[in-house]
Amino acid sequence: MAAAPADDQPQPSTAPSAFSWLAQLVNGKRIDNNSRREGFEDNRTPFGKILRGELPAHILHEDHDVLCFRDIAPVQEFHALVIPKRRIEHCGCVGHSDVPLLRHMEAVALQALQAEYPALDVSAARAANVVSLGYHKPPFITVHHLHLHCIYPMPAPWYFPLARLLSFPQQYGRFYHGSDSVIEEARAAAAVT
Repeated sequence: MAAAPADDQPQPSTAPSAFSWLAQLVNGKRIDNNSRREGFEDNRTPFGKILRGELPAHILHEDHDVLCFRDIAPVQEFHALVIPKRRIEHCGCVGHSDVPLLRHMEAVALQALQAEYPALDVSAARAANVVSLGYHKPPFITVHHLHLHCIYPMPAPWYFPLARLLSFPQQYGRFYHGSDSVIEEARAAAAVT
């Protein structure tokens, strides 16, 4: 029979970790519907951990090529990320052969948005710049695994430090590029090489 621990000995912590706490609630709902996946052991980024099921995530869509989930630190009501399952460091590393993947990532982001807001005219919202589809460019990359942000509605309330404002500007710019421009840059990469 095991002896009861003495009162003066340290007890194991039962406090939840930061990630388990973050997984508990978003808008009053448990968000961790992530599951284990094999084959991503070489990806040491936080997104690699999500792909392996080691970190919680609210998965919105998954297929053979991409995973779409809610951002853990949303800047607006709807803030989702779409990542390729194949690791690409950032949008400056894509080429002509990646154009179908980039288009698929965009389509998945818009499908996830439409599922959340069925009455939203997504095409009109994009034309009015109320939906942001964008990629960070160096040096404002916090996770070195390509990821497309889908943010709605824009403009987002910017009650964040300057670094946050620079990384999620109201307009596409030097460090945050729209999905369309990244696709055009990737397509143009074939003409240069």
